[in-house]
Amino acid sequence: MIVFFAESMAGSYKSIGQFVKFLHILQLLEVLHPLLGYTRGSVIYPTLQLLSKWFMIFIMIDGEPRLQNKPPVFYLLIIYSLNEIIRSV
Repeated sequence: MIVFFAESMAGSYKSIGQFVKFLHILQLLEVLHPLLGYTRGSVIYPTLQLLSKWFMIFIMIDGEPRLQNKPPVFYLLIIYSLNEIIRSV
């Protein structure tokens, strides 16, 4: 069981990395909606959150292939997912 968990942890970014990047690009709508007047709210908070996530995913993780197989990337994807689940509730 521990071997399976370690293998799934190492291949998590390879399996879902493209999908995670696509979803984070779609999060640009969270910044555009207040700018266009579709929703009320601040533009600054979603912009800072989105830029920090883009920096981690597109520049740090995607830019360094050796980092993609490490356990912290798996944990980061889990934390980002939990963050979005909590925000949507």
